[in-house]
Amino acid sequence: MNNKKGFVLIETILTIVVLTTTLVILYGSYSKSVQSEKRRLYYDDISYVYKTMVIRDAFTKSVNTSKFRFALDNAQDDYYFYMFSSGSDIFRDNSLMSRARELYNFKVLIYVPFNMITPLKACANSAETTTDIKCKNTLDKINDFTDSTFVDYVKTLSIDYSKVSSVSNIKGILISLIYEAKDGGDEIDKGAYESCLQHEIFEHYGVVNGSQAQKEAAIQKYYDEPGLSFDMRCENAFYNSWVYL
Repeated sequence: MNNKKGFVLIETILTIVVLTTTLVILYGSYSKSVQSEKRRLYYDDISYVYKTMVIRDAFTKSVNTSKFRFALDNAQDDYYFYMFSSGSDIFRDNSLMSRARELYNFKVLIYVPFNMITPLKACANSAETTTDIKCKNTLDKINDFTDSTFVDYVKTLSIDYSKVSSVSNIKGILISLIYEAKDGGDEIDKGAYESCLQHEIFEHYGVVNGSQAQKEAAIQKYYDEPGLSFDMRCENAFYNSWVYL
């Protein structure tokens, strides 16, 4: 009788082990499938790589090289990348970049020197546990101007340095964050976006029930305050891609 009880206990333990192992395998497969689908949808789609190449061409024709290098040097003291947009003062003439933004609706551009790619990926992988100030600054900036998909995207970066090691003018990569409607449309519903953005601004400054003058002042304050952005809460989708620069 005792032997029978022992046999049942062993059977139970083996069943639990088999079920647990099966669930772990299934969960791993599911997570991998989700990540693969997310990458297919949002990361390095050929059409967005092409758009990023056009944006890069506009950048190289417009940038003031000395100002760009100065801005990059300053940024590297606190971040693992340099983030900018079409209105940045690193450009001699903003017309080409403004046109590129109008055509392709990119939110921000991010330049990552080759020597910063590995620490940037390490930072993204340690997002929940990092105590490194430079990493924290980087993640804060990501949260201000992008969404969670960008951190996942950074983890997937894979650069073939051998292809560019002999090209002296290529020093890093240019990442574009292009936002469009989730249904694949060319334009976001601007009315819905503006309504969402205004609501976020009014809540942040506590003027949801305020006067028109208070609301106008809040909007002005929002655009004057660096580093504050609610765009990621109101945009529909972000698409990430990179090219050599």
